[in-house]
Amino acid sequence: MASSPRASGSGSGLPVDASRPLHLAIAFCLALMLLKGVRLYLRRLDLVRALAGGPGLPDHGLFGQRPECQPGTKLEEVSALVAQHPYACAQWTGICTAIVSVYHPDYVRTLLSREDPKNPLSSKFLFPWIGKGLLLSNGSKWFQHRKLLAAGFHFDVLKPFVGLMADSATVMLDNWKKLISQEESVEIFQPISLMALDSILKCAYSHPTSCQGNGNSETYTRAVEELTYLTSQRGLTYLYRFDSVYRFTPSGRRFREVSQLAHLHTDAAIQKRQADLGGERELEKIWTKRHVDFLDILLCSRTEKGEELSDADLRAEVDTFIFAGHDTTASGISWTLYALALHPEHQQRCREEAQKILGERDTVQWEDLAHLTYTTMCIKESLRLYPPVPAISRELSSPITFFDGCSLPEGVVVSLNICTLHRNPAVWTDPEELHRAAVGHERVEGGRGPDPAPLRVVAGPLPPPRAHSPAGPQIQDRHSPPPKEAVLAPPKTWKILKASSPGEQACLQHWDSVLVGVTGFHPPGSTTRPKAPGGKGLGLPTLMCLVHRSWDY
Repeated sequence: MASSPRASGSGSGLPVDASRPLHLAIAFCLALMLLKGVRLYLRRLDLVRALAGGPGLPDHGLFGQRPECQPGTKLEEVSALVAQHPYACAQWTGICTAIVSVYHPDYVRTLLSREDPKNPLSSKFLFPWIGKGLLLSNGSKWFQHRKLLAAGFHFDVLKPFVGLMADSATVMLDNWKKLISQEESVEIFQPISLMALDSILKCAYSHPTSCQGNGNSETYTRAVEELTYLTSQRGLTYLYRFDSVYRFTPSGRRFREVSQLAHLHTDAAIQKRQADLGGERELEKIWTKRHVDFLDILLCSRTEKGEELSDADLRAEVDTFIFAGHDTTASGISWTLYALALHPEHQQRCREEAQKILGERDTVQWEDLAHLTYTTMCIKESLRLYPPVPAISRELSSPITFFDGCSLPEGVVVSLNICTLHRNPAVWTDPEELHRAAVGHERVEGGRGPDPAPLRVVAGPLPPPRAHSPAGPQIQDRHSPPPKEAVLAPPKTWKILKASSPGEQACLQHWDSVLVGVTGFHPPGSTTRPKAPGGKGLGLPTLMCLVHRSWDY
């Protein structure tokens, strides 16, 4: 009997006709991979040619990434890069993707005078949570919502909130006083974040909270904390940037679960307010009954066509302002306290200024804010060195040409590096220092400020405390009445001091400490890391103020 022919040398025993489709499939896949590789290579060459008229795109390997711009890079190395390229620099962020960073006022002015859309890559992490609100929207929708929401920032709306914010700050300070009696130092970023969240929920949405209480048992505020943490972690993990990967990770699944929880709470709050308002949609009439908050303004807003905001738009704006409002505020306050901890003499001037303005009062009023000139200077200079939002990016919708003739084509992502702009030696004299004259403090004849008395923000030994250090009433021991001999024996006061922590100097110098924001020194001698919501360690180079107890008599 004749046997069926077999492929010579075939160990699998498959007939020739059966193995041919497998071979063809393998060949087809290899051809597709080769074609994809060629396309990526050609795209990379096109990008190199397109950026030839710009700041240049040096080669740093297949996947790019300038060593100077990677996480962990020291600020000194970034400063050297900026000194070499004072206007802009380009960096590979992948095989065929690049970002051009601009950090000179003339470049920034040209970029921001256009209406280019925001970079979709930088916004997609937040979109599942906060939607297309003012932070992530573009074009006509952004302009329309910006116009509608402007009423929420009118002085008459903001003035009554000062008392509510002071109440939230008082709760935080009372908590610190309890903690500082038990510990040598206290980690302050988390309490400041909760204080900011408490403030914005009460002021913008009339939502009373107890999130600053022990354990923070409120489901919604815990959800906001966790979503903020998960979003920052995703931005710092390269593979998590791909939706196809992130959705299958534990963090991705948790993000979806907590987002749904936050949305349910937001929707319920909106529906309750709609029911309370009934059919009333006139702010003037609401104002006669009670104070108007941000949610009232949202519900009473009308588009140019006379339409109300949709449910999706309402939720997006509520979630956007809760996230952006508390996170950036907490970061800015923490960095300012850190700068004042490094420079107790200027902390003392802020304290004396506050006490002089407040007098016998123990709360700040709206009218006081305009007179806190030196404190305002310290806050602004801290924001210059440590901006809560270190960069924003745009995707060019058309070619752009800068003042010096450098051009970039359509489709290129341009990042406005705020942190580098604020430290650019081509713009600032001694950019690492704080200057009174930078914000016009203590003007002299001729309109010029005095010779700057710099406050160098570097880690270093603290001078001995002053013998006489009266504190502003907003941070003093509220439970101990001042002694009768107030002049000879000032009341007990709080001071913000810098904690000496292992690895502090290295942490302060690292670039990602500035990009990530303030995320925590731990107490001296402690081996524990700051904890994220849910008890997980941050696992990041961290930087945080600590509050030390310092009584002066």
